[in-house]
Amino acid sequence: MKENLLKKLDKYDYKYSENANVVTVKLGLCQIVNIDFSKTDKCIISDNFIGWNFLSGMMGMSLKNTMIYNTFGFVIVVILMIFMDNFILAPTILILYAVWIIIWTFYYNLKFESFKSQVIFWIEGKE
Repeated sequence: MKENLLKKLDKYDYKYSENANVVTVKLGLCQIVNIDFSKTDKCIISDNFIGWNFLSGMMGMSLKNTMIYNTFGFVIVVILMIFMDNFILAPTILILYAVWIIIWTFYYNLKFESFKSQVIFWIEGKE
């Protein structure tokens, strides 16, 4: 399984590192994917952000945690905007903030899920 994956990663010029039973692939824009082969029957594929990306800012976390983090952030921004009576641009700022979060969440999620599907095909020995 692991050998098939490493051959394909080399063939398609992905940047990766290997530590014992874990292969870490850098997808770009601060997103990395960890593929854990420590269990004999299955492999675990997980994502992670390193600091300074478009969704989590300077904190590193998974995509799932980033979505939770941004949801709470959006609620806090909405509450702050409610209490700003004379702030004319509040609806515009809320819309731009929501669009920013949605676009980057879809981008990173699509990138991770498509790479995950490709890795599963490679591990199973398919092209």
